[in-house]
Amino acid sequence: MEKTIIEHGGDIYSEGRLKGRELLDFSSNINPLGIPQEFKDNIHKILEEAVNYPDLKYRESKKRLSEYLNLPQEGEEILLGNGAAELIDLSLSLIKKLCIAVPSFGEYEGSALKHHVEVKYSYLTADMEYDYKDILESMKQCQGLIIGNPNNPNGGIINKKAFSDILDYCEKNSKLIIIDEAFIEFTGCSENSFLKEAMEYSCLIVIRAVTKFFALPGIRFGYAVMSNSGAAEEIRKKQLPWNVNSFAEGALKYIFKDKEYK
Repeated sequence: MEKTIIEHGGDIYSEGRLKGRELLDFSSNINPLGIPQEFKDNIHKILEEAVNYPDLKYRESKKRLSEYLNLPQEGEEILLGNGAAELIDLSLSLIKKLCIAVPSFGEYEGSALKHHVEVKYSYLTADMEYDYKDILESMKQCQGLIIGNPNNPNGGIINKKAFSDILDYCEKNSKLIIIDEAFIEFTGCSENSFLKEAMEYSCLIVIRAVTKFFALPGIRFGYAVMSNSGAAEEIRKKQLPWNVNSFAEGALKYIFKDKEYK
């Protein structure tokens, strides 16, 4: 059987549908339950809103996210993105020399190099776990770190106790830590997330999306949570207005309320 290699992003078109065949896409791990039913049942209401521009400041969407994430609604900065990819890309553009814990998501390196960011690697141990001592040592030479929680591709969770020295060092030395939590809901435990720490450490940016758990990669909706207003403003300045469309905004009205799905 002929095999086609697909990079992340699921290009099922070039070698698939445009040539009259369907491809199985293993390039991204999407919830097999599919799209939440609440979203499907109310999509006609979302369509009616498409006649208007979205709110430039996305106030209702940020409120819904705060409620979903149990954030205090004060002290935090929530940025919305055209998928987590946009927010990861723009966050990395703030860094001159980056540490990436590898193997991990390949687009981290691609975005960094696009912005002419120098890259240093911290390799997982033989047991495919993060080498926290090596990461800490690497951060003495780097301005920023990007790390997955859970990691892609092995699914490893960050050990908060082992990671605390890295957090404290980066906070004290004005470094930046970007934690990609695209798969965090699959862990089934909110304590695995670093959202609480993002409210306590100005060095920390936590980025998520509705892509994986809610099976909505086509919606292109991601968000970043941080308490560093300076970094948030730098990222916001680089974003285009109305970077999140009405369908993505509308999805938030329903997917977080779909208790049967969750």
